[in-house]
Amino acid sequence: MKKIPKKEIIFFVFILLTIILLIFLIFNAIKDSKKYFTSQNNLNENFSNFNEKVFKDFSLYNKILSDYQTNLINIEKFSTPYIPERFSYVTGTWDSRFVIEDEQKNQFVWIPCSINENEKTAFFNKYDFNTNSFIKKSECSETYENIENFFKSTFENGGFYIARFETGIENKIPVIKKDIPVYSNITYEKALEISNNFYSDNTTINSCLLNSYAYDTAYNWIISTNNMNITNNK
Repeated sequence: MKKIPKKEIIFFVFILLTIILLIFLIFNAIKDSKKYFTSQNNLNENFSNFNEKVFKDFSLYNKILSDYQTNLINIEKFSTPYIPERFSYVTGTWDSRFVIEDEQKNQFVWIPCSINENEKTAFFNKYDFNTNSFIKKSECSETYENIENFFKSTFENGGFYIARFETGIENKIPVIKKDIPVYSNITYEKALEISNNFYSDNTTINSCLLNSYAYDTAYNWIISTNNMNITNNK
């Protein structure tokens, strides 16, 4: 039996490994292309769903707005912030960092707003800010689970509360307190769950992630009142 030269064996093994590598690369390329087109389809579908929700969002806003047009929010509402059960006053006036806290010392700031233009309140709506600003209407993320309740509550109470600090984690429990490590590296779904259930044991309170109305209105309030310390540690 003729002995195959060592060089030919090495060359054959090299060719074989090259072919295997090429097959592997082609397989991964096909797999990635499928993922890409799948993700693009999902993206397009999500974008369509987003647009549909935005349309419903504005329709809902306008409907609720029209319901309140005959009974416009007056100054007594937003200048006398509602303090929920089991919360207590901490500091500030209604038009300057009015802060409340719950029994666990989680703190929130009052954003007085109306459906009428008023120099002492923020006009409740979405905004298109100028180029010096970091918010654009098209870039605002939206949460829809609680948005109808949010609209009604804001119109009825003359404003809403936002967290004074970023959500932190203390003894494995989400908190809104000063000098607590930020609760980071979590999914949107987890953040939504935490925010929706922050006061699940209190039937008089609804909590949720900031929708774009709340975000834009709060931003507008901070800028219009030069109240940049509204949610910092002071």
